Amino acid sequence: MTVSGFREDLNALNAAIRKDFPTREDPGWPGGYPEEIESALIDAVFSIRARYGATPDIGVRRVVASWREARGVDRPDDLTFLATQASPSLGAVASNHSTTGGRSKVEVVEEAAGRLVEEGVKHAGELADPQLRLAAKWAYIGTKGLGPVTWSYFSMLLGQPDVKADVHVIRYVGRAARNDGSGDRFSSEYARDLLLASTHPFDDVTELDHAIWKLQRSL
Repeated sequence: MTVSGFREDLNALNAAIRKDFPTREDPGWPGGYPEEIESALIDAVFSIRARYGATPDIGVRRVVASWREARGVDRPDDLTFLATQASPSLGAVASNHSTTGGRSKVEVVEEAAGRLVEEGVKHAGELADPQLRLAAKWAYIGTKGLGPVTWSYFSMLLGQPDVKADVHVIRYVGRAARNDGSGDRFSSEYARDLLLASTHPFDDVTELDHAIWKLQRSL
């Protein structure tokens, strides 16, 4: 994609955003887990192609709530508890046998936690260091079953403004940028780049991301 092509796509996207979201209406972003890296990692992995859950006793939210209860703390923020087989065990707590990349999500969480710990990232606050954050990103996406889209979501859950360019967001950006209703499929990276560069009325791009997701889900 040329610079002029990106600019044209961005202008079309900005026009669509102005039309669809003329004012900052609260998109109802469900929040995340600031200073709670264990919950953020579990959520990021277990939400892949899964029902999220409107209440804490359903879907992904149930897994997170069960882990918090088993850990006995309100803000579980030490990845060594997920990286080892010590009690509590995520497998026993989660009671969830879903998979990603052909692997158990429990196994993926445990491996990702171990890889992050090896890079010196145990707590959420350590990701504020740019060098550690970069190392953490490569450790995370180097885990089979994970990739850059869920890394962005993991970051969002920890309070970092970002875009989870899933199928709903990609479809919106593609239709807006092409402006012909075709919804040509863009890569998740290109859709994310466009949204990060966009102009919008929200407090941050995370709110825009969620507003788009809600709009697309309602169509």
